[in-house]
Amino acid sequence: MNPRLQGIVLMLASMAVFTVLDSTAKYVMLALPPPVVVFFRFFFALMVAMAFIAKAGELSLVASRHLGLQIARGVMLTSSANAAARRCGAWRYPV
Repeated sequence: MNPRLQGIVLMLASMAVFTVLDSTAKYVMLALPPPVVVFFRFFFALMVAMAFIAKAGELSLVASRHLGLQIARGVMLTSSANAAARRCGAWRYPV
């Protein structure tokens, strides 16, 4: 397949998958607390990524030469998600 056409197809597929994922997450949030939905969203994304890494057979794909930067990135991601959730009141649990 032509690399340009392959890029177009992959872009369209990724947009479709993102749309389905986002719509599903919004629908599920009607019944479950947002932290649970976010956890499972990232969990399943991790499973898909690990499947691709296992198929490639390259564990070096997940190795980092800058572990401190990866930890800082994780802390900032968690902090920003926490701040956004607190700001919009998403951390309220049903009683």
